[in-house]
Amino acid sequence: VTITIYPDPTRPVYGKANTMAAQVDAHVHWVLMVDVNDGKLDEFTAFANVMTKLVEKNEPNAFAYEFYLNEDKTKAVIYESYKDADAVMAHVTGTFGPNAEKFMGMCTVTQLVVYGAVNDEVRGALKGFNPTYFAKVAGFARAGCNGAAAGFFWSLTLDVVDLAKWTPLAAEMVAVTKADAAESGNLRYETYLNDDKTKVQWFERYANPDSVMVHLGNFGPKFAERFMAALKPGALVCMGPTSDAVVEGLKGFSPAYYSTRICGFNASD
Repeated sequence: VTITIYPDPTRPVYGKANTMAAQVDAHVHWVLMVDVNDGKLDEFTAFANVMTKLVEKNEPNAFAYEFYLNEDKTKAVIYESYKDADAVMAHVTGTFGPNAEKFMGMCTVTQLVVYGAVNDEVRGALKGFNPTYFAKVAGFARAGCNGAAAGFFWSLTLDVVDLAKWTPLAAEMVAVTKADAAESGNLRYETYLNDDKTKVQWFERYANPDSVMVHLGNFGPKFAERFMAALKPGALVCMGPTSDAVVEGLKGFSPAYYSTRICGFNASD
C-alpha cells in the first residue's frame, strides 16, 4: 500500500484566518467504515488517491479527507471534515456523486457516524449510508488540530447509563483537559450525543502516541470512575500509527486499529 500525502499551502487552514473557533459551530465531520470487497484492494487504494487529489483541488471547504486500512487490509476507515453543511453538499453532489457507483463496487459500507451541524438536506443526501447523527455537547479543537503530523485519533461510542451524571462530567473533562498545559498534544477533544440521547461519542485527536499516554494518565485518576458510572463503553475505532504503550493503555476498550494511512490531506498550520 502506497502512503501518499498531498499538501497544498493554498487551502484554508485552522489557526490562521480560518480559525477552528470560527468554524466549529457549523463544522460537519464523519467516520465512514467499509469492508473492502474481495480482490478490490488495489482498485480501492488507487481510487482513494484519485479522490484525495480531486477533493483537495476542487473543494476549498473540505478540511480533511483521509483513508486508513486495518492490519489485514480487509477494512477501511474514511475520515472527512467539512466547513459546514454547504461544503458537505458540494462534496456529495459534486466530487463524490459521479464516482459513487465505482466506490460502492469496491467496498461495502458498514457504518457512518456523522458529527456536527447537519441539516435536512445533508440528512437526505446521506440516508443511503444509514448514518447515525451526533450533535456536539462540549469540546475544543486547538490550532493545528488537523494536519499530516496529527497522527493518531479515535472515535469512541458509548451507551448512556446516566445522562444527568454525564452532562456535567463532559463539561468538566473538556475544561480540565483544555487548561492542562501537559495536554497540549491533545489537539481535538469533543463529545457528542445522538438524536435520541441514548449514545455518546468522544472524538479525540492527538499529535502522537506520547500525547495519548499523557491523556490516559490524567483520565484514570481524575475521571475514569465517574465516566464508567455514566457511560457504558462500546466500539472504539483508532486511526493512525500507534505504539505498544497506547495499545496496552486502551486494551480495556477492545479497540479496532486502522494504522495504515493510504492517503489523505488535512488543513493545518
